[in-house]
Amino acid sequence: MKNNFSKALAPEEKEDKAKTRQEARKLCAVILAIFKMPFMHRLTQSMAENTYVRSRGKNIIKTKIAENTSNTLEQQKVRARMKLAEFLSRVFYTPAQVAFPQRRRDLTALNACVQAIMRAITVNDDLEATVDYTTMQIAKGNLAMLDDISITLDAESRTFTVSYPAGDYGYGSEPTDTLQIVLFEQELMRCKMFEAGTRGEDGNAILNIPTKWNPEEVLAYAFMLSANKRKASNSEYIAIS
Repeated sequence: MKNNFSKALAPEEKEDKAKTRQEARKLCAVILAIFKMPFMHRLTQSMAENTYVRSRGKNIIKTKIAENTSNTLEQQKVRARMKLAEFLSRVFYTPAQVAFPQRRRDLTALNACVQAIMRAITVNDDLEATVDYTTMQIAKGNLAMLDDISITLDAESRTFTVSYPAGDYGYGSEPTDTLQIVLFEQELMRCKMFEAGTRGEDGNAILNIPTKWNPEEVLAYAFMLSANKRKASNSEYIAIS
């Protein structure tokens, strides 16, 4: 047998109890929102006036606006530089995958390549973008670069010969570090990467290019890469003789 002990509530007590329940529901809603925050990375869509996106490993909430009026000349120049840098980063996609091993964690290899290439791009007031290929970098790191690298073109055989003396390997560098050569055909916007030798030995390598390439339109870049591919050097433009 169960005994039920209950009493009728006065109007004032009913109102107080209703307020208490309402406040409790609000508190639960806040607590649930806090506990659900770790799962916010799953959101990649719009909710109300907010859009949830992921960029460079971070969760970002963007607020919608009726109209974007940010279109100054300087902003247009930045966008033009970015557009060309993104295009060139795709051209150098293969070397970019190994050429930025020491990049920040929130950057992809391609994003790091875009940042490096943008420094060589200028845009005039007519929004015409120009690339200085002699200063453009396609690799970045703190490994020491080899000295006295020479690249010569044999027009008849359509081959490039890379030669260099063995280099010193001080702190952070090893004799097993490899020399990477990137040939870039600027007319076709194609590139090809070659391993030309190691730091600890004199090098002499012959590089062949695809038949569709024009040897006279080829530019060359070099950078060092550790044997375990965890370190790289800054790239250098190498004049072809």
